[in-house]
Amino acid sequence: MGVGPQPLYIRDLKVDELAAAIQTMVSDRTLQAHARQLGHNLQTEDGIAQAIDVIHHYADKPSLHLAITR
Repeated sequence: MGVGPQPLYIRDLKVDELAAAIQTMVSDRTLQAHARQLGHNLQTEDGIAQAIDVIHHYADKPSLHLAITR
C-alpha cells in the first residue's frame, strides 16, 4: 500500500530502528500522500453495502441454503 515503512518485528526491535521508522513516517512525503489517499478511499467507500452484496451473493448459492437450513 505504501503508507508506511517496512514492518519491524518486535522480537528483533532495536531503538534506533524504531526511531528511524518513525522519522520516515513523519518526513516521507510520498508515504504521507499515500496515507492521505488511503484515508480518503476508506472514508468514501460504502463498506456496509459491499458487505451486504457479498452476503447476498453467497446466500443465493444452493449449497449455502442447505448449510443454513440444517
